Amino acid sequence: MIMSTETTAPKNEFEIIKEKLLFLIKYWYYFVISMVICIIIAAIYVKNKIPVFNVTSTVSLRHDESIASGASMNKSKSVLSAFGLGGGAENIEDETIKMASQGYVKKVIRKYGMNTEYKQSKLLGLNKIKLYDKSPVIIKTDIALPDTLTAVLEFFLKVNENGTTVKMKNGKKTVGNYNITSFPAHIQTPLGEFAFYKTDYYDSYNKPLNLNVLFSSYDFMAQIYRTIVEVDFEKKTSDLIHLNMNSENVPLAKFFINALINNYNYEWSKDRDTVTTNTENYISNLLTTTTENLSKADMNIKNFKDKYNLTDIEADVKYYFAASGELQPVIMETTSRLKMVDIIIDFIRDESNKYAMIPYNAASDDKSLAEVTTKYNELLSKRNDLFAMQEQSGMAKTLNNEIEAQRNVMIQSLSQMKKGLEITLQDLHFKEKEFAHKLGNIPAIEQDFIQLKRDQEVQQAVYLLLLEMQIETGVKGTNILPKLKVIDEPYAELKPVEPNMLKVALTTILLGGFVLPISFIYLIIPFFKNRSRRKANVQNHQG
Repeated sequence: MIMSTETTAPKNEFEIIKEKLLFLIKYWYYFVISMVICIIIAAIYVKNKIPVFNVTSTVSLRHDESIASGASMNKSKSVLSAFGLGGGAENIEDETIKMASQGYVKKVIRKYGMNTEYKQSKLLGLNKIKLYDKSPVIIKTDIALPDTLTAVLEFFLKVNENGTTVKMKNGKKTVGNYNITSFPAHIQTPLGEFAFYKTDYYDSYNKPLNLNVLFSSYDFMAQIYRTIVEVDFEKKTSDLIHLNMNSENVPLAKFFINALINNYNYEWSKDRDTVTTNTENYISNLLTTTTENLSKADMNIKNFKDKYNLTDIEADVKYYFAASGELQPVIMETTSRLKMVDIIIDFIRDESNKYAMIPYNAASDDKSLAEVTTKYNELLSKRNDLFAMQEQSGMAKTLNNEIEAQRNVMIQSLSQMKKGLEITLQDLHFKEKEFAHKLGNIPAIEQDFIQLKRDQEVQQAVYLLLLEMQIETGVKGTNILPKLKVIDEPYAELKPVEPNMLKVALTTILLGGFVLPISFIYLIIPFFKNRSRRKANVQNHQG
């Protein structure tokens, strides 16, 4: 018996693709139906979708624009600049991070009660309109509750002419259902008491209406706003900062951006006022002591003249001052500087000033010491902010340790500076003695008078120095203008961000023309065919 076998040649890739295309064309009506359905859904979405607009604003970071920055109050240079008083140039990158930080945004949320969000629910909850400040009903509670709240609460209000029902949920769990017959109403819940008030907009809404109210902690809502607001700078060499926020509610976005700018200006002004007040108090105390010392020096000269019956000793020793004219100013300057260093060292070592910001930098030409002073003040500012908000966490303890270490570095640096000034002063006095030796004909009385006169001039120089510093501190502490200058007030761009017609069209084509019909042909139809086949087999087997 002869057997014959036939082998089927394997299909190439083109034939396979052709076969699949013909198979799909056979079900062309599925593609048409799917496309029509997706177009209808897209049209409903576009018609009912609340447009989302990009609200933007531009501000400029001002530098020191106080009166003192325009003209020096000293003939040679500003005393405060010589001692490093007044902040350095701001880092625009750091300032943008600070402006959009959790702490700054949280302060805005807390100040304006923005942890409560009101929405009007329409189309069975598919369309929710943010009401911002036009809600017909508002909810109030103890101001401390959001600080302790760990959950996000939702209130579902159905407002009718004859009453209001309230459903309170914690996540997916229903906390309670309540009825309100009249406003204002107070409801006691397991999480605290909530008060419901009717606003001026209540009568303008058609009843019944559905309201969704989201009530959360300040921290939670601050994190939400941080994700939708963008604060960025033009470039590192520029002073321009851009603020952007996408929102369905343009007035809300404008309000929040303005509040963010105002909060930054307020915090900057508050910090500046604190530094100015501490500095003025410190200088006032030093002025009191210096005034007493100057009065003693004046009295010593008066007593000296009375003792030796002198009338015009200045004219008698005029030749001495002329000869030592180049040496004496240097001695006085060095002595004054040494005294100021001693004052600053005493301030740092004083335990009562342990967490007070250092108002001066006694060596503005010493970059390393200036950097240490700036870092020390920055650490103190962070630490004081934490303690002001009563957030004494592990971070606060770490800052205390860093501040103590930095404080020791400051003391060492100032001590080294003091030693250097003392050595310089010793050298100057040595030269002075040599000069005095050459002028040995000067009477002892006149030499004693010179010493008294020198002490008087040192005290007077320190007094004038402190007086000028006090005046300039007051001028520099005057906030002529806010730190941020608004270039562009918040405004909404003309073209909405959403709905994006291009994205809607591409999504409609992708789903209606490919994903849905192909899924139906290859998944849904075979599933029902197999199910029917199994059901028929079972019936045949039973029969």
